[in-house]
Amino acid sequence: MDNAATYWYHPHFMGKTAKQAIKGAAGLIIVRDPIEAALNLPRKYGVDDFPLIVQCQQYDSVNQAMPLGMQDSTILVNGARASHGYTVNANFPAQIVRMRLLNASGERTFNFGFTANKQFKIIGSDGGLLNSPVTTTRIRLSPGERVEILIDLNGMNGQTLHLMSYASELAMGVQGGPTMPMPVGSPPMDSPLNGIDFNIMQITVVPQTLNPVTTIPTILTTNTPFTAGQANITRTIRFTADSLMVMDGPFYFNGNSFDMMRIDYEIPLGNIEIWKLVNETMVAHPFHIHDVQFFLIDRSGNTPPAEELGRKDVVLVPPFDSVMFITKFDDFADSITPFMYHCHILMHEDDGMMGQFIVKNTVTGVSAISFNNTSVMIYPNPTTDLLNIKLNNNTNSEPIFFNVYDIMGKSIYSSILINSHITINTSDWTKGIYMVELIQNKNSIHKKIIVE
Repeated sequence: MDNAATYWYHPHFMGKTAKQAIKGAAGLIIVRDPIEAALNLPRKYGVDDFPLIVQCQQYDSVNQAMPLGMQDSTILVNGARASHGYTVNANFPAQIVRMRLLNASGERTFNFGFTANKQFKIIGSDGGLLNSPVTTTRIRLSPGERVEILIDLNGMNGQTLHLMSYASELAMGVQGGPTMPMPVGSPPMDSPLNGIDFNIMQITVVPQTLNPVTTIPTILTTNTPFTAGQANITRTIRFTADSLMVMDGPFYFNGNSFDMMRIDYEIPLGNIEIWKLVNETMVAHPFHIHDVQFFLIDRSGNTPPAEELGRKDVVLVPPFDSVMFITKFDDFADSITPFMYHCHILMHEDDGMMGQFIVKNTVTGVSAISFNNTSVMIYPNPTTDLLNIKLNNNTNSEPIFFNVYDIMGKSIYSSILINSHITINTSDWTKGIYMVELIQNKNSIHKKIIVE
């Protein structure tokens, strides 16, 4: 269903995403496809292809991981401690080695590189391969971002180097860069790792494996972004706060905090859209969207750097900066179940820096379900003012109890279906998602509806 890439997953429970993901409820999904398989790339898991989940955590007085991260100082690599006197060691063969890096931190941005400024090749971003490898000595990864890199260790058998974060090169306002001056009474944000360079993992180069990969392809794939002229609409999302001095939240999208009962955008299936993200706060925010991969087309009025020209689902927007991306909503249409977009600093997300959208067919939906040998039609779905419930071939003499609940489980409407067709006035219901429940003879069935 998607391009070969390194994806990841974690819970998305409202208000508790940070608590759950930071404590380990997260993991990688490696997807392969024929295009990637045709390339001469390292792909022997744990031999020349190494997934690396890097986190920085903050602990409380009883050594429990905290959802906050403004004083984080414990580096973890695949769950192993890599700071405070601990070192994570890896044996890499003296050949081309692939590293799949995920920044799974709640807040910290890493500026990855190697000792002695050793060059490496970036071959993939969040959603798949780049068109060609990009040669560099640094790659900045904010929370949620992934990257695939190749490092050439030919001729280095017996040598040692380190994967590092060169955080001294990060700008102020990027969490992980130099500590920002805070107003009196603000929570502390003075992690000892802020604005300094530090080791993440020690690499010892060992002899080559059998049939090693020793060269790097010059062409990887062909990504063809949509053009601005193809866009059906441009949407602007502004990152805001209660004042310019706010550095620890809450933060908002277009002045709104997340409301589970509010659908922020209804997007027609097949739409090509430009989203402009404008950061009006003192803090950099990694913006993440569900459902689609996008292509960056503008960063502060300039062409994005080569490593950002592949398929992505997370982009870091620095303070008082802007980016624009283009994408197509061409699958997974569901007029009931929304997709999310949010800041991937988990504390900001949990505080409400999040929105939701639905992708819908332009044809009004009719939900048909079978219940105790009776065909039940619920329409239109979505609805605006009237909701129809129609029973066909109901031969059971037992009554059918009909209930509607909002997304929080509160009962909104209850009735007993006696006739084969009823109409409910929903004009005074709050816009959002609801659950219809039918009960007959201790059997029940549920169906989501949406009121627009």
